[in-house]
Amino acid sequence: MKKKSRDYYLEILNLSEDFNISALKKAYRREAKKWHPDLNKEKILAEERIKLINEAYEFLKTSKRRRATKGKESTANAYQKESTKSKESTANAYQKNATGEKKSRFFSLKVTPFTMGVILITSIQIFPRILWKVYSPPKYYTDSIKASLVNGIKECFNRYLEKKSTKFSDSQFFSSNNYEGYYMSTLVSINNSNTCFQAQAFPELRFKDKLTRFDIELNLRTGIISRTCDDPSKYGCNEGNTW
Repeated sequence: MKKKSRDYYLEILNLSEDFNISALKKAYRREAKKWHPDLNKEKILAEERIKLINEAYEFLKTSKRRRATKGKESTANAYQKESTKSKESTANAYQKNATGEKKSRFFSLKVTPFTMGVILITSIQIFPRILWKVYSPPKYYTDSIKASLVNGIKECFNRYLEKKSTKFSDSQFFSSNNYEGYYMSTLVSINNSNTCFQAQAFPELRFKDKLTRFDIELNLRTGIISRTCDDPSKYGCNEGNTW
């Protein structure tokens, strides 16, 4: 599993970068109460969310203690480092000045209009990608909704075996509104579009440019489950529009 980042855990607990231990504990209690499965049985993703909350709390608590220790060590060594830098600066002043002049002459020769153009074009191509990664929605939105689609199909099949209603609105997973980043809908098809044997998940309007739609359908005659998606260039959707 890919290691999650500090920013990821800060987002889970809705904390700012400069949080303290008191704020961390308060945020943990708030989110734990909000998502604890025993208190939120109607929320489909409560168990998954509470695991993330506990994981985020432990990570940030350990990280905060490590940073505090490093800060003390840094303060204790500050005078010694500053003194060393001062001595090195005095001893090597002439040499650094000479080196600086050589570098200046080098860059004055190498940095041409062509070079500046290449740098500008590269920045235009790379910068939007960096922004997309920084501001893209958490991947657990997609992972959670795909798991819910599969669970919804399983639930529907069990209802079928128990001779219960298989209407879309009778499915606990498909009729729930407790999803982040997505909302559920019946899969639009020619025959019997109101059944829970088929469903689709649409990204919320604010994420329409970053997330893609996911469809799922169970063929009772063949027993085959088909999983399709709209855009393979987006997270969770494979080449050939499958997942």
